[in-house]
Amino acid sequence: MNHLRLLLLQKIDHSFFHPVTNAFVKTLLFGTKSEMSPSLTNAYQALGILHIIAISGMHLDILFGALEKVTSWMSITYWSRLLKLILLLFLVWTYTCIAHAGPSIVRASLFFSLILMGRFLKFNIFSFNIVSAGILLVLLYNS
Repeated sequence: MNHLRLLLLQKIDHSFFHPVTNAFVKTLLFGTKSEMSPSLTNAYQALGILHIIAISGMHLDILFGALEKVTSWMSITYWSRLLKLILLLFLVWTYTCIAHAGPSIVRASLFFSLILMGRFLKFNIFSFNIVSAGILLVLLYNS
């Protein structure tokens, strides 16, 4: 997974030549805050928007929405739904590992995984139940 992360970071280096833009894109996509200037980080903190560059559920929600749009063409047969479930779970957890699996992104990935599995099993999905089940799983893993 680390090899894939390094490959993607190199792609960003070749795509964005301005150092400030390069550092911002790396921070926004992968959470590598080491290249951002402290003055820019302090400015984000003073404005109260530092959470935008922290890898969290917002990033995963954007990725998840895009992936669902891309896979929306798939038919509704059992096997295509299963393939979509496996593909989306794989991509969500791959991104989680590439982003160094911080606590917020792991929680969001867990919630999205529960939503995907609930949809696959055709359960009536209620967001509070998903959050409760996710919190229960986190507590069972590490209380």
